Amino acid sequence: MRVLMFGWEFPPYISGGLGTACYGLTKGLMEHGAEVLFVLPRLFGGEDAGTMRMIGAAEAELPEEFSRFMEQGKMQLLQVNTALFPYATDKSYLSGDGAMGYDATFQSKTAMGGGLTGMYGSRLMDEVFRYASLAPDIAARHSFDLIHAHDWLTYPAGMAASSYAGKPMIAHVHATEYDRSGDFPNERVMQIEKMGMQAAERVIAVSEYTKKIAIKQYHIDEKKVDVVHNGVLPGSEKPEVRVDKTFPVVVFLGRVTFQKGPEYFLYAAAKVLRNNPDVRFVVAGHGDKLLSMITLAARLKISSRVSFTGFINSDDIGQLFGDSDVYVMPSVSEPFGISALEAARAGVPVIISRQTGVAEVLKSALKTDFWDVDGMSDAIIALLQHNSLRRWMSRNGRQQARMQTWNKAASRVLTTYSKLLS
Repeated sequence: MRVLMFGWEFPPYISGGLGTACYGLTKGLMEHGAEVLFVLPRLFGGEDAGTMRMIGAAEAELPEEFSRFMEQGKMQLLQVNTALFPYATDKSYLSGDGAMGYDATFQSKTAMGGGLTGMYGSRLMDEVFRYASLAPDIAARHSFDLIHAHDWLTYPAGMAASSYAGKPMIAHVHATEYDRSGDFPNERVMQIEKMGMQAAERVIAVSEYTKKIAIKQYHIDEKKVDVVHNGVLPGSEKPEVRVDKTFPVVVFLGRVTFQKGPEYFLYAAAKVLRNNPDVRFVVAGHGDKLLSMITLAARLKISSRVSFTGFINSDDIGQLFGDSDVYVMPSVSEPFGISALEAARAGVPVIISRQTGVAEVLKSALKTDFWDVDGMSDAIIALLQHNSLRRWMSRNGRQQARMQTWNKAASRVLTTYSKLLS
């Protein structure tokens, strides 16, 4: 089986869970014998592809017949989206100043050359459209059995390739505009998400939580939606018995944006510190709300107990978990939440909001509503005060995380593939 897969990011140049998920899933698929042609807007060199074939769309050409192809009405989505420029949206996930957390190396490499950059910025919609316009050329140059498109950024490209080659398409939903922006979604992005899911023969959602959103908010037929939970890559695991530290550490790891709920983490931190001023809190990540969170910490008079690290790369995440006693993910709406699975795999006790997909697999995690800062602070205090509870959660969380492998996820994705090709 040969799969033409469209993505937007891939290690080591990633901003969050999307790139990590693409890496883990492709590795799992190849272990099952599938052949993956992975397409990115641009290749920078150094992508951790292993034996997988990677394709940079920036190197493709616009086929002469493409204009006629659009005129025939087969490219409905691209025709509609010609009216979507310039693209202005919530800066929480489309900032051009590195808010997504790309490191300096990535930023410098995206400055090379013209055309597609694969960056998140003010011209993102233009990038998405150009990516899609090059997809037919890619489809014409390669043989494949089906198309797999990850998130709205690649749905237009997947639709273009599918229409051009006459091959079935799968839309993989890692997150939605509803998750990112809540009650104030960008209608343009929602339009692409809806059209992509409707055009796809099958839809893969990363959780039952996300499947319900696809059905309710995007009116997708529930019979065409399969749930495949994300996995976690094997990593270093800290010992069950911790070496005593000077102070306990509670960590938030993720984009500092509306969706991730960093303000609730800080409000809970302030409550914990009233009873235990020795606790240290870490906000690891970058995003459009970083400066406002630094200001909030000052207003709550907890700045001396809160560290803001900015973006940290994958090599440093292991060290962060190794130094942590509690991991908190207070997301307002989280389709899955790979970082919580990574924390659990490392043996860190996890507190997550009920508004997350990862809650479906991390049964031992303590759960609160994202807005319930009293419950969140009580959970943190309980874990810091009761060693037996912390050890129990560390042991069970690690066991549950170990079961969520990318090989297992890939097996379920292959089942979805079989539904299309049978």
